[in-house]
Amino acid sequence: MNYSGFGLLSLAVYVIINNRLLRSISKKELSENDIKYRSFLISVILYMFTDIIWGIAYEWHLIKLVYIDTVVYFMLMALSVLMWTRFVVSYLNNGNLFDTILTYTGWIMFTFVMSCLLVNFMYPILFSFDQNGVYTPHPVRYLFLIAQVFLFAATTLCALITFFKSSGENKQRTITITISCIVMILFIILQTCAPLLPLYNIGCLFASCLVHVFLEENEARKKNRKLSKALWDAEKASAAKAAFLANMSHEIRTPINTIIGMNEIILRDSNDDKVISCAENIRESATSLLRIISGILEFSNVEIGETELVNVEYYMPELIDDLYNFIRFRVEDKGLELHMDIDPNLPKRVIGDELKIKQVITHLLTNAVKFTDKGKIIFRARLRGIEGENAHIRFTVTDTGLGIKDADKEKLFIAFERIDTEKKNSEKGPGVGLAMSAHLLDMMGSKFNVQSIHGMGSEFSFELTQQITDKNIIGSNWKNEVNSVTETKKQEHHSFKAPDCRMLLVDDTDLNLEVICGLLEPTKIKIDTASSGEECIRKFGENSYDIVFLDYMMPKMDGIETLKRMKEDYPEKTLATPVISFTASAVSGERERMLSEGFTDYLTKPVVISKMMDMLIKYLPESKISTTDESDLQAQDVSSEQTHEVSFEGIPRELSELPWINVSEGIDYCGTPETYMMALSIFVKGIEEKAALLEDCLSKDDIKLFTINVHAIKSSALTVGMADISAKAKELELLGKAGDREKIDDKFPDFIEDFRNLATVLEKLVG
Repeated sequence: MNYSGFGLLSLAVYVIINNRLLRSISKKELSENDIKYRSFLISVILYMFTDIIWGIAYEWHLIKLVYIDTVVYFMLMALSVLMWTRFVVSYLNNGNLFDTILTYTGWIMFTFVMSCLLVNFMYPILFSFDQNGVYTPHPVRYLFLIAQVFLFAATTLCALITFFKSSGENKQRTITITISCIVMILFIILQTCAPLLPLYNIGCLFASCLVHVFLEENEARKKNRKLSKALWDAEKASAAKAAFLANMSHEIRTPINTIIGMNEIILRDSNDDKVISCAENIRESATSLLRIISGILEFSNVEIGETELVNVEYYMPELIDDLYNFIRFRVEDKGLELHMDIDPNLPKRVIGDELKIKQVITHLLTNAVKFTDKGKIIFRARLRGIEGENAHIRFTVTDTGLGIKDADKEKLFIAFERIDTEKKNSEKGPGVGLAMSAHLLDMMGSKFNVQSIHGMGSEFSFELTQQITDKNIIGSNWKNEVNSVTETKKQEHHSFKAPDCRMLLVDDTDLNLEVICGLLEPTKIKIDTASSGEECIRKFGENSYDIVFLDYMMPKMDGIETLKRMKEDYPEKTLATPVISFTASAVSGERERMLSEGFTDYLTKPVVISKMMDMLIKYLPESKISTTDESDLQAQDVSSEQTHEVSFEGIPRELSELPWINVSEGIDYCGTPETYMMALSIFVKGIEEKAALLEDCLSKDDIKLFTINVHAIKSSALTVGMADISAKAKELELLGKAGDREKIDDKFPDFIEDFRNLATVLEKLVG
């Protein structure tokens, strides 16, 4: 019974140690090595069962059962040797002659034992039992054990040879096989000396433990590699997404920069009410477009957890007016009523994240209009109380629309979730808006309160705590307050002059330089321009500036690299001069990144003249800033009126007759004919230089620089009204981003020929 008890204990330990492989039902979960090793494990487990049964039956003198069990015992021992050889060949994976010999040796030994068992029934050559039931081993049994010793010894020798020729994981595999073979040799010798002890079992147990340890280590390494790869892929995807957002922001916002910038010049210089009205519509549309772009970028950043609060002082009546202007046309289009229930006791100025508050409320207002077919929309802003310097404000949006079932309320804040779709296809979920809004409110320490009756309407509300900076109340005429403040700001910006100030403006696009210089012309600031990082550093070293606006996305040397060089070459001067990061990228976290890189502040393009003026007033020396007196303002008005009267003069007739250039569109982009002709002249004079640069990029296989330069041509061509050449440049830009050199080589010859032909035709017209 001791024999069986020890065998049972060995079996239990064996199963526990190898439970992972034994529990894996599907072969898809296992590698080829694991599958072959599991086959070996199963054969050993069956062999151990026969050993346990043998001990019990032998103790009870059940001779017939012992005899049958011994036959099965030898069969399973031979099978385990065969499974072992198959595992070793797969595990070492040498692919040499030894692998072939080992495979055939396993089959030969299995066949030999099976043949001996057949013979043993007629003539005992493996084992026998006498009349008293005493077990007697015969020579062939010892021969089989000795053959196993030689097999394990040969495997050990081969593994050692492989050990000195391999490295890394392969070297560890050879150690595994070598040690386990040595253990088996030792216990087979002991089993030969003491045939009635379960020493072979113990050897299998020890060898299996060693193999198990190494296999589990391999499995852990594989999982770690997979996790590392998954992490790397995730980081790569996140970086790619961030790059895409930055590029998309730059791509879309750059042309809007021209539109808004030139439009600001029109608003400033024109006295024609019709022109001003059109320009105001352009500004509203451009602002709406920017809001949409910002919303897309914001949701993407919320999705990846990169959005953050930007708390600034804002003017409460202006926030309410923006919300009113945003939703009133949609409400009118659906024939609904809009009620603005605004508490007159709200403080005028508070500190909070104005942009995100607007985002949340506009989502609520948009959904209210979307799900309301008749009735009214009510927006409320109520002061709930004041504690010290903080105001508790509750915002509420109420509608008389479809309402929401109680069962569907949990789905409201799940992105793209549909509600009640089994009854009305029009009752779709709120997309991503409420999901993102709930996240933004959570960041601001608040949450939605939802009350709704299905078929009667809904009410969404939330409460925010905002720090008060101006305790004066907005009063009941908050709309007039907004108009008054807007006019005051306009007068402040028009009256600001700084003729003794000097500014360095750095941007790789000439047109951007022209637009900004035009916008700042009334301030009389002396503006130097640079189109590259190298030129910026040179001019910064040669001159003294009161402020520097430095573009971030430039070829060769970007804004960050340029600033680092400025600090290295002129540390004291750079420390004393405000350097503003100037870029079209609006990705969340960009401002913080720029400030961490050493910039004084951050300004996004498109240029909003009010924000740029505010920044100039903030950082220019106060002693150099002066206000414009009344006579100067009148002179500006007269000049503007005269400019407007001749605003469409100066365009050559031959130029306007060319079929492939849209002069009218170019003037729309640039604001005035004079600015357009200046931009066109800059464009034409740079054609040969840009063409040579593109050819040089391709000859050096510098696709990155090629893409940057063809992108600049695309934007510039569109600005001067050449949509066809812009479209061709865009096609090459996309091919450059995709790294498709073959298609670039196919498209480029026709493009560069057309591009150079522009100079031939236009040089005489632009002078």
